[in-house]
Amino acid sequence: MKRFLAMVGLLVLCAGPATADYLFIKIDLSKVNFSGNETAPQEGGGEGGQFQPGGLQPGGIQPGGQQRGIGPRPGGLQPGGIQPGGQQRGIGPRPGGLQPGGIQPGGIQPGGVVGPMGQMGQDGEYGEGDGQSEFGTHYVLAYIEMRSPRKMMQQGTDGPRLMEFELHRFGRKGRFPEVPDIVEYLHLKSDSVVKEYGKKFSKDLSEASDADRLHYAASWALAHGLTKSFHDAMAILAKVNPKHFAVVNYQRVQADLKKPLEADDPTTAALLSQVNDGLHLTVSEEGHYGLLAKPGSAQTVSLMKRRAARFEDAYENFFYWFAMQDGVAQPAMPKYRLYAVLIDDRTTFHSRHAWWGRPPMAADGFTPRRDNLIILSTRRLDENYTVFEKNVAALWTKGINREELITGKIWERSQAKQDMMTWAAFQTLALVQKAMEDEGERAAISHEATRQLLCATGVLPRLVNVPEWVQSGMASYFDTPHGALYPGVGLPSWSNLVSFKYFLRKNRLGGEPYDIMLRTISNQYFLEAQRTAEDERDDLDKDKSNKLKEEQDMARGTAWALVYYLMDQKKTSQLLQFTQELNNLPRDLELDSRTLQACFGRALNLLDAKDPRRLDPVKARTFANDWIDHMTRVNLEVPQAMQLFTDYRYPPAKRKSSGPSNQPSGIGPGPAGIGPGAAPMINPNAPPGLNPPRNNRRPG
Repeated sequence: MKRFLAMVGLLVLCAGPATADYLFIKIDLSKVNFSGNETAPQEGGGEGGQFQPGGLQPGGIQPGGQQRGIGPRPGGLQPGGIQPGGQQRGIGPRPGGLQPGGIQPGGIQPGGVVGPMGQMGQDGEYGEGDGQSEFGTHYVLAYIEMRSPRKMMQQGTDGPRLMEFELHRFGRKGRFPEVPDIVEYLHLKSDSVVKEYGKKFSKDLSEASDADRLHYAASWALAHGLTKSFHDAMAILAKVNPKHFAVVNYQRVQADLKKPLEADDPTTAALLSQVNDGLHLTVSEEGHYGLLAKPGSAQTVSLMKRRAARFEDAYENFFYWFAMQDGVAQPAMPKYRLYAVLIDDRTTFHSRHAWWGRPPMAADGFTPRRDNLIILSTRRLDENYTVFEKNVAALWTKGINREELITGKIWERSQAKQDMMTWAAFQTLALVQKAMEDEGERAAISHEATRQLLCATGVLPRLVNVPEWVQSGMASYFDTPHGALYPGVGLPSWSNLVSFKYFLRKNRLGGEPYDIMLRTISNQYFLEAQRTAEDERDDLDKDKSNKLKEEQDMARGTAWALVYYLMDQKKTSQLLQFTQELNNLPRDLELDSRTLQACFGRALNLLDAKDPRRLDPVKARTFANDWIDHMTRVNLEVPQAMQLFTDYRYPPAKRKSSGPSNQPSGIGPGPAGIGPGAAPMINPNAPPGLNPPRNNRRPG
């Protein structure tokens, strides 16, 4: 038996790659536009990244058109590919561009964040200065997981260089060119979660003697998306202690998951008849989900199967997570099949959203609680992606095969081999778009599937006005949000933790921890965002749009942070008690702050003994202080990503420089990365950070 268990443990550790390199790619939308339209806002007016007439012609890229972006101009993109030499902002070499050695392991400098002129204050923090933020609202940021070592390539003695990865998540042979001022890279090297799992648990799995450690190993695997490792660890645990609570729960869930949901909820069925306008039904392989969408090609059928599988993944993760919790009531399996309507047209989606009263959206979908029907956009809806999609759409209609670029098959064609830099640029755009699409789909499905399950299982009541904070917070605990480098359940949120800590640090959440807690449990952050959204619909003011985004981020961030704290501190039962307190309230009653605080106080034992209608100020303040203190010590599992995502989403208006203003800049100058000039000043005591890109101000 011992030998058998050791062999199983070895198989667990041998599955998957040992390293996971992540190539972050940031593209300036104002300089990449093949649409011929002024879709991307320009900084300072005048010429920008528009692909001018004469730019993209049938058969490829032809000479013509003046621009600063990817496209034809002297020294830019010519019929034969990239011409060497010349000062330019397009694709091609320039003095000090891609230095020997290219991007070094991690692409991260030891210490803070470099300012816009390649300098940084000794304290490692941003401050006041003349340089405007590089990170703006007109960039897209994506990452691609690389599964092989990086190689550096160069065309000719002095020609431009590019990075090559033989394997990446979406295919083979990914090539990424130097494109100064348009595309910027950060190559982050780290152990894969598979290797990290082996480091933590190889001894426990091979010895197979400590049930608690095996339970922890299985929980860790589930939290990090290692489905096979999770099941293998549970198999070992079942051999060691078949009566362990997690084994009993796990085996029950396993049996339940094999049962398809064939009956339809009468309420949902009536609603589906209203929205079903020639839609085609795809039932997931396990039979728990029905996906409705317009019928299409074989490719669409394949996409529907993939989406159905992702819904099933969310379904399994939800029930297996609860199975691993000791002393927590297990949610009942849904009685009826779960449905989602997938809408491809953005206008139609937004009209549906308005028809349902514009409920809050965390990603590209929404789930009306009473109807418990998911309405999902098959396209990303955020503004930057929409602009990027429009700017590159012409490429895929001019004989350039996007799928061949994504998979790497393009490099089998002689045309690509002869003009490697041009096609590497196109491949970079295709891979960024693919990565963003995949990230958006994963975030939307995992979030909305959880919201739907919370009501379908009775964890949240369908007929009571449940505050948005607990719906959003619990769904965010189980989802895989934007920015997540790998799927998981219950990890520090790659999006909400960034928001929460940013606004907390900026003192934007409204007072001391006690005040933040009161505003959270009273649903005030979401109500404020809702009021701003209503105002914005009447007044399309840019400042109001920015205010709305920040208020939504604050609402989602505080909601997730409170739920995460409760679950991380083994207070899940108290959180579920709060949802049951809500279930005891009259249906459709508008819940005021006093009612919500009383429900939360009863569940968490925070009520005043003399007046059970109000919170005890001492108990509540202690709870709030513990919550905020705990969350300040929570970090993303990849620390470098924290600064990267913060800077991208919340660009500092100005930064201070500690050196001469004529210093050149770049991402990791010299051997540290891409960009010209001397190495920046680094604070050796600051945490690892990203070297931001160069200043985008146009030459005079």
